[in-house]
Amino acid sequence: MPWSADAVTSVVNVNWGPNDVIVVFAGVYVYNREPGPPLTATYVLIGEGVEFLQSWLTPIVEEEEEHPGFRTFAFKTKLDAAEFIELRSPVLHEDVNGFWFDVLVFAMQDGNDDESLARAVAGTKDFLPEYYKDSLGASHPLPGRIDPPGLLWGVQTGATNSGQFMTFKMRFGNHRPDDDHSLLPNAMVQCYPLGPPFSGWFGDVKVTYTGYFLHLYRLDNEGTGPVYSLTTLDPAWGQPIVVGPEFTSGIKGIPFADPPPLVSSDPP
Repeated sequence: MPWSADAVTSVVNVNWGPNDVIVVFAGVYVYNREPGPPLTATYVLIGEGVEFLQSWLTPIVEEEEEHPGFRTFAFKTKLDAAEFIELRSPVLHEDVNGFWFDVLVFAMQDGNDDESLARAVAGTKDFLPEYYKDSLGASHPLPGRIDPPGLLWGVQTGATNSGQFMTFKMRFGNHRPDDDHSLLPNAMVQCYPLGPPFSGWFGDVKVTYTGYFLHLYRLDNEGTGPVYSLTTLDPAWGQPIVVGPEFTSGIKGIPFADPPPLVSSDPP
């Protein structure tokens, strides 16, 4: 079923399971257009047991009337759901150079389904303002934090074009070449786009993206442990992923691969 809501919506009576997680997608674009309805992507659920939970606007600046926020969607899925959702970028205005997706995975709290969803909504509203406080025209950014409780994994796509499709996969498995691939902290939650490489924007420059950006990850199953972020990435998750002018050659992330490349260690 496709989801592309133009108003805040939610679904009740969701059947939760012991291996469920909440995946949040926020469609982000640069504030270089006249104020108007937020641009909205389309989401098509393709995996078993995937359910839409809620949509809302996530503001990053204080001027909420002028820029009410980015359309954000939350879904319930299994932590090992495999391919579970297809995304399609909206039709972009001439003054919008690209539309990218921030994807955050939140842990469930045992026996607290409503609180788990509320925590994911609050965590998203903390993370995005903090991450984008120095960009996107955020002259008066809202306060936030980069490591909200419950957040297990966060990635960002490159800036997609109008109507571009992208498939995401959920995986629970090893991220290091250790012997035991099934237990924490080696086994971890990962949610990532499958590719292939695509032509998109980097600012006002046309480039090719060969991977995606990692915001952060945690290795505990509750999302309260230490955060490993882009400032301490293993080289396997810090490879050049933008093909374009010379100044883009140092932009790094995780190359498209299924599963993602293994890392040798988790940097401190």
